[in-house]
Amino acid sequence: LKGPFALWRHCHRISSETRDGVPGTLIVDDLEYSVPLGPLGLLANAMFVRRQMESTFAYRQQRLEEILPVAARQATRRS
Repeated sequence: LKGPFALWRHCHRISSETRDGVPGTLIVDDLEYSVPLGPLGLLANAMFVRRQMESTFAYRQQRLEEILPVAARQATRRS
């Protein structure tokens, strides 16, 4: 409802996917944002905001690749 962005839309799309015969999960982030402050905000976005966003989502991707296999093994044990 309130935050540092003039616009923030973030949607997770999650689906099952098989690659090379191995079943898995595909997670796609749809992200749309804009920064406030007009030209100054556009400059800030070009200088560092965009890179910070890319870094944040790259880290999240890395963590998901570590966490999801563990969660899948735990779920299999419970069944």
